[in-house]
Amino acid sequence: MTPASTRAVRVALVSALALGTVITGLGSASAQPEATSAVRPAAWGPCGADVLAEIPAAERTKVSCAVQTVPVDHSRPRGDSTGVVMMKRPAGDPAKKIGSLFINPGGPGGAGLIYSAYGSSFFTPEILEKFDLIGFDPRGVGRSAPLRCFRTQEEAEAVNEGWYALPITKDEIASSIR
Repeated sequence: MTPASTRAVRVALVSALALGTVITGLGSASAQPEATSAVRPAAWGPCGADVLAEIPAAERTKVSCAVQTVPVDHSRPRGDSTGVVMMKRPAGDPAKKIGSLFINPGGPGGAGLIYSAYGSSFFTPEILEKFDLIGFDPRGVGRSAPLRCFRTQEEAEAVNEGWYALPITKDEIASSIR
C-alpha cells in the first residue's frame, strides 16, 4: 500500500469505528434474542489463493474466510438472500478475547475484505490481542455475491435517464432529483 492509500484506509477505519463499528461480545447463546437463533454461524475456512495474494505474507497463515448468507432486504429477512464474503484475523490471545470488530471501509461500494489483515496498521496491540478483526465486502461489492437491482435493462436505463454527473442548469438539477 502506498502512504496515501494507507492514510485513506486509516481514515476509513477510524471513521467506521467512530460511527458504530459492530462489536460483538462472547455471551452465551441464551443471552441472545430468539430472533437471531435461526442465524447460522459463519463456516470459517481457508481463504482463496487470489485473496491471500493481496495480503502480507506474514498474515496469510493467520486469516480465515467465510461467506455469510444475509437477506437482500433486511425488512424481509425470510425473503431472497445473498452471500457476503468475510476474512477473519483472530484475536492474538484467545484467552483474553472479548469480541469481534467488523471493519467496513465506507462507500458506497467500498470493498473491505482484506482490511483485517492490515489490522496492525490501524489498531494498538491491546486491541489486536482482545478482538477478532473481520473485514468484509458488503452486499453486492467486490467478492460478495452480485446484486441485481432491476428486472430489465429498460428499468435500469429509466432510473439513470436524465442524470448528470454535475448538474448545472435548473432543468438538469430538477431531472437529477426526481
